[in-house]
Amino acid sequence: MHILSPGDLLQFGPYVSFRVSTMAPDQEPFIQQIYRSARHNPATGASNRKHLLQNLRSEVAYSLLHHTDTSVIRFRLEENAGELSNKLKESVIALVADVARDTVRTEDLLGRYTDDEFVVGLRGIELKGAARLAQRLHEAVQEAKVTELPKGARLSIRAGCASLHAKSDSGASGLVEAAAARISTI
Repeated sequence: MHILSPGDLLQFGPYVSFRVSTMAPDQEPFIQQIYRSARHNPATGASNRKHLLQNLRSEVAYSLLHHTDTSVIRFRLEENAGELSNKLKESVIALVADVARDTVRTEDLLGRYTDDEFVVGLRGIELKGAARLAQRLHEAVQEAKVTELPKGARLSIRAGCASLHAKSDSGASGLVEAAAARISTI
């Protein structure tokens, strides 16, 4: 019997390994921050693109195995958001992420896909349900209050939806691109 000590490597199959280490209690918050920053966009708290696509691939595999549907919503701020200063735009994008997080279900995936685009992955939801959620997202974003916006300006998003069953030859990336091709004003 071997007692584990710092530096030992545990290998579980070809893709999973763990390295044993010890740390002082005051180091733990820093390690947790490194982990969070590797998976989440720091400005929005939403998953980053890599983490989102990894999880979406898992959702697609689950859907194919269990003969359920997975849908995707890809949305972005309206073009007039490009007129905002960089600092205000990042603030607006963070607000949109908060609104989206409050609108989607806990089990749904939310990720920042590009600078001003987000993707929502929806397990067990057909295309019509995704379209209804996209409409709710649009309404929630429009109702959001941003005091720094120019007088009379309102936030708005454009969204597109795609479904695994409606586009059965597609994987996670294909779903996201199919949703992008359908982006329109709601």
